[in-house]
Amino acid sequence: MVDSLGSELGADIIIGFSTEEVARKSRNNPRILWNREVHGGTSRAIQSIMKFPFVSLQQYDVVIQSGSGTHWYIPKGDQKIIRYVHSIPLSYRENGFLDKISRILRKPTVETANRYVANSDQTSEEIKNYLGKDSEVIYPPVDTNAFSAKKGEGFVTISRLTEEKGVREVVEFFNSRDESLTVVGSGPLLEELEAISEENVRITGWVSEEKKKDILREGGVFVLNSGNESFGIAPIEAMASGMPVVARRGGYTPNQVKDGFNGILFESLEDGIRRFLSEGVDATPEEIVHESEKYSIESFTADFQRIISEEI
Repeated sequence: MVDSLGSELGADIIIGFSTEEVARKSRNNPRILWNREVHGGTSRAIQSIMKFPFVSLQQYDVVIQSGSGTHWYIPKGDQKIIRYVHSIPLSYRENGFLDKISRILRKPTVETANRYVANSDQTSEEIKNYLGKDSEVIYPPVDTNAFSAKKGEGFVTISRLTEEKGVREVVEFFNSRDESLTVVGSGPLLEELEAISEENVRITGWVSEEKKKDILREGGVFVLNSGNESFGIAPIEAMASGMPVVARRGGYTPNQVKDGFNGILFESLEDGIRRFLSEGVDATPEEIVHESEKYSIESFTADFQRIISEEI
């Protein structure tokens, strides 16, 4: 998202806590404020509170904030702040002592933004419920033009390999079946999944962008089992490749998948896969690609250009 804003809008990119390695991966030569990576939510929050208020960006008429740490930045003069929210900080959802303290400290930062933008309808509702602010929805950009549709075979899932993503359940389910499954991603569960997977299940680990495109082009169906995505990029990339998406009902996913048309929504993984195998979907690969286009870089850029123009 940040790279797209930099490239398409000609904007400078400024990163708070990061490393030179991260900067080298960007195509926009970002400026890193503090050359280190801060691990842990509490440590990151404390460092953000201590450092962002003293950042000087007065040369910019408009600042687009991405990431909750940047909310501690204090606008200079009549500078306009557009806050792009990907998820509400966890402290708003929990009610522990530290969560209450965090909400008290964050309260003044809620008012420093002139405009709120949400990455999904679900996030927009949370901004209203927790912060009391209206927001416009602009979906994160996906380079849909970089993918090509081809009617392939087999099931594919792309995910961070962590407990909450539900990938272990997918692997265990396909272990007992004949259909092939390709699992793309890295994370704490990688070695375990490699150890338990049967011959029909391929665990690739991390792959390059080009390899990922090849896997999606050659696959037949995308599986998403997390059920709590505020916005999922991988399902959009799958649709841009002409693949139907079989996904757990929950989070933002039901807004991306039209049940029975470009995919299947399920409560139970087994029921979802069996339903897809028996019923399929109504959409052709070309129609599925068309569904992905509202998440394109072109759409994202046009919406942000409009908002920036209105703010100025």
